[in-house]
Amino acid sequence: MKIRALYKGYSSLLLWVICVIVLGMFQLISQASYSKQDDPDQANQRPGFVSSRSELAPQLSGVSYTTRPTVIVFDRMAMNSSLFHDLADQSLIASRANLELVTPSGTKPSISNGIGHIYTDTRAILASSFHFDTPTDGGYPIGYVIVDAKGYIRYRTLDPDYMHHGDEILIMLKDSK
Repeated sequence: MKIRALYKGYSSLLLWVICVIVLGMFQLISQASYSKQDDPDQANQRPGFVSSRSELAPQLSGVSYTTRPTVIVFDRMAMNSSLFHDLADQSLIASRANLELVTPSGTKPSISNGIGHIYTDTRAILASSFHFDTPTDGGYPIGYVIVDAKGYIRYRTLDPDYMHHGDEILIMLKDSK
Protein backbone atom coordinates (compact mmCIF):
# COMPACT_ATOMS: atom_id res chain seq x y z
CA MET A 1 0.00 0.00 0.00
CA LYS A 2 2.73 2.44 0.93
CA ILE A 3 4.55 1.77 -2.35
CA ARG A 4 1.41 2.52 -4.35
CA ALA A 5 0.81 5.80 -2.47
CA LEU A 6 4.45 6.75 -2.90
CA TYR A 7 4.25 6.00 -6.63
CA LYS A 8 1.10 8.17 -6.97
CA GLY A 9 2.84 11.02 -5.19
CA TYR A 10 5.90 10.85 -7.46
CA SER A 11 3.83 10.57 -10.62
CA SER A 12 1.90 13.71 -9.67
CA LEU A 13 5.15 15.50 -8.95
CA LEU A 14 6.65 14.30 -12.23
CA LEU A 15 3.60 15.51 -14.16
CA TRP A 16 3.85 18.90 -12.43
CA VAL A 17 7.58 19.21 -13.25
CA ILE A 18 6.94 18.34 -16.90
CA CYS A 19 4.22 21.00 -17.12
CA VAL A 20 6.52 23.61 -15.58
CA ILE A 21 9.29 22.76 -18.05
CA VAL A 22 6.96 22.91 -21.07
CA LEU A 23 5.41 26.21 -19.99
CA GLY A 24 8.86 27.61 -19.24
CA MET A 25 9.97 26.72 -22.76
CA PHE A 26 6.96 28.56 -24.19
CA GLN A 27 7.89 31.60 -22.09
CA LEU A 28 11.48 31.51 -23.36
CA ILE A 29 10.29 31.27 -26.96
CA SER A 30 7.95 34.22 -26.54
CA GLN A 31 10.68 36.31 -24.87
CA ALA A 32 13.07 35.55 -27.73
CA SER A 33 10.63 37.09 -30.21
CA TYR A 34 10.88 40.54 -28.58
CA SER A 35 12.82 43.17 -30.46
CA LYS A 36 14.93 45.94 -28.97
CA GLN A 37 12.73 48.25 -31.04
CA ASP A 38 9.56 47.13 -29.25
CA ASP A 39 7.51 49.25 -26.89
CA PRO A 40 8.71 48.95 -23.27
CA ASP A 41 5.05 48.60 -22.26
CA GLN A 42 4.06 45.40 -24.04
CA ALA A 43 0.38 46.35 -23.69
CA ASN A 44 1.02 49.05 -26.29
CA GLN A 45 3.07 46.84 -28.59
CA ARG A 46 1.66 45.45 -31.76
CA PRO A 47 -1.06 44.45 -32.03
CA GLY A 48 -2.23 47.79 -30.71
CA PHE A 49 -5.79 48.80 -30.07
CA VAL A 50 -8.24 50.59 -32.32
CA SER A 51 -9.08 53.62 -30.24
CA SER A 52 -12.34 55.47 -29.89
CA ARG A 53 -12.53 58.85 -31.56
CA SER A 54 -11.29 60.93 -28.70
CA GLU A 55 -7.76 62.03 -29.60
CA LEU A 56 -7.26 64.51 -32.42
CA ALA A 57 -4.12 63.93 -34.47
CA PRO A 58 -1.48 66.66 -34.58
CA GLN A 59 -1.60 68.53 -37.88
CA LEU A 60 1.04 67.72 -40.50
CA SER A 61 1.89 70.45 -42.98
CA GLY A 62 0.43 69.72 -46.40
CA VAL A 63 -1.94 66.96 -45.20
CA SER A 64 -5.70 67.33 -44.96
CA TYR A 65 -7.23 64.80 -42.61
CA THR A 66 -10.75 65.73 -43.69
CA THR A 67 -10.73 64.16 -47.15
CA ARG A 68 -9.70 60.57 -46.42
CA PRO A 69 -7.82 58.49 -43.82
CA THR A 70 -4.07 58.96 -43.36
CA VAL A 71 -1.39 56.39 -42.57
CA ILE A 72 1.72 57.96 -41.06
CA VAL A 73 4.72 55.63 -40.97
CA PHE A 74 7.58 56.35 -38.57
CA ASP A 75 10.90 54.69 -39.42
CA ARG A 76 14.55 55.19 -38.49
CA MET A 77 15.89 54.90 -42.00
CA ALA A 78 13.98 54.19 -45.18
CA MET A 79 16.96 54.47 -47.55
CA ASN A 80 17.69 51.63 -50.00
CA SER A 81 14.52 49.76 -49.14
CA SER A 82 10.88 49.90 -50.08
CA LEU A 83 8.48 51.17 -47.46
CA PHE A 84 6.42 47.98 -47.56
CA HIS A 85 7.75 44.51 -48.31
CA ASP A 86 4.87 43.86 -50.71
CA LEU A 87 4.68 46.74 -53.19
CA ALA A 88 1.03 45.87 -53.87
CA ASP A 89 0.30 46.71 -50.22
CA GLN A 90 1.97 50.11 -50.62
CA SER A 91 -0.11 50.82 -53.74
CA LEU A 92 -3.35 49.71 -52.10
CA ILE A 93 -2.68 51.73 -48.94
CA ALA A 94 -1.85 54.82 -51.03
CA SER A 95 -5.06 54.36 -53.06
CA ARG A 96 -7.20 54.18 -49.89
CA ALA A 97 -5.43 56.70 -47.64
CA ASN A 98 -2.86 59.47 -47.56
CA LEU A 99 0.49 57.76 -47.00
CA GLU A 100 3.06 59.85 -45.16
CA LEU A 101 6.58 58.98 -43.97
CA VAL A 102 8.52 60.40 -41.02
CA THR A 103 12.20 59.63 -40.43
CA PRO A 104 14.84 61.33 -38.27
CA SER A 105 16.96 62.09 -41.35
CA GLY A 106 14.28 62.58 -44.02
CA THR A 107 15.62 59.68 -46.11
CA LYS A 108 13.49 58.38 -48.97
CA PRO A 109 12.75 54.74 -49.65
CA SER A 110 13.91 53.28 -52.96
CA ILE A 111 10.29 53.18 -54.16
CA SER A 112 8.39 56.24 -53.02
CA ASN A 113 5.32 55.95 -55.27
CA GLY A 114 2.20 56.81 -53.33
CA ILE A 115 3.99 58.56 -50.47
CA GLY A 116 2.58 62.06 -50.13
CA HIS A 117 5.25 63.72 -47.99
CA ILE A 118 8.48 62.71 -46.32
CA TYR A 119 9.07 64.56 -43.06
CA THR A 120 12.33 65.01 -41.17
CA ASP A 121 11.99 64.59 -37.40
CA THR A 122 15.55 64.90 -36.07
CA ARG A 123 14.64 65.33 -32.41
CA ALA A 124 11.55 63.05 -32.42
CA ILE A 125 9.25 66.01 -31.77
CA LEU A 126 6.71 64.79 -34.31
CA ALA A 127 6.85 61.24 -32.91
CA SER A 128 6.29 62.65 -29.41
CA SER A 129 3.32 64.70 -30.61
CA PHE A 130 1.69 61.43 -31.70
CA HIS A 131 2.47 60.00 -28.21
CA PHE A 132 4.83 57.25 -29.31
CA ASP A 133 6.78 55.61 -26.52
CA THR A 134 10.55 55.36 -26.88
CA PRO A 135 11.47 51.78 -27.87
CA THR A 136 13.42 49.65 -25.40
CA ASP A 137 16.68 50.41 -27.23
CA GLY A 138 16.14 54.16 -26.78
CA GLY A 139 16.16 54.89 -30.53
CA TYR A 140 13.66 56.54 -32.83
CA PRO A 141 10.25 54.83 -32.88
CA ILE A 142 9.33 52.49 -35.74
CA GLY A 143 5.65 52.00 -36.36
CA TYR A 144 2.60 53.73 -37.72
CA VAL A 145 -0.48 55.77 -36.93
CA ILE A 146 -3.83 55.61 -38.67
CA VAL A 147 -5.81 58.84 -38.62
CA ASP A 148 -9.44 58.71 -39.76
CA ALA A 149 -11.04 61.14 -42.22
CA LYS A 150 -12.21 63.32 -39.33
CA GLY A 151 -8.71 63.81 -37.93
CA TYR A 152 -8.88 61.39 -34.99
CA ILE A 153 -6.18 58.85 -34.21
CA ARG A 154 -7.73 55.43 -34.71
CA TYR A 155 -4.65 53.26 -34.24
CA ARG A 156 -1.08 53.79 -33.06
CA THR A 157 1.59 51.18 -32.50
CA LEU A 158 5.31 50.63 -32.36
CA ASP A 159 5.85 47.86 -34.89
CA PRO A 160 9.43 47.27 -36.03
CA ASP A 161 8.08 44.86 -38.66
CA TYR A 162 5.32 47.15 -40.03
CA MET A 163 6.61 46.66 -43.59
CA HIS A 164 5.27 43.09 -43.52
CA HIS A 165 1.87 44.07 -42.09
CA GLY A 166 0.36 46.02 -44.96
CA ASP A 167 -2.60 43.63 -45.07
CA GLU A 168 -3.41 44.48 -41.44
CA ILE A 169 -3.22 48.21 -42.16
CA LEU A 170 -5.63 47.71 -45.08
CA ILE A 171 -8.10 45.94 -42.81
CA MET A 172 -7.97 48.77 -40.26
CA LEU A 173 -8.44 51.38 -42.99
CA LYS A 174 -11.86 49.93 -43.77
CA ASP A 175 -13.10 51.24 -40.41
CA SER A 176 -11.31 54.61 -40.55
CA LYS A 177 -13.58 56.57 -42.85
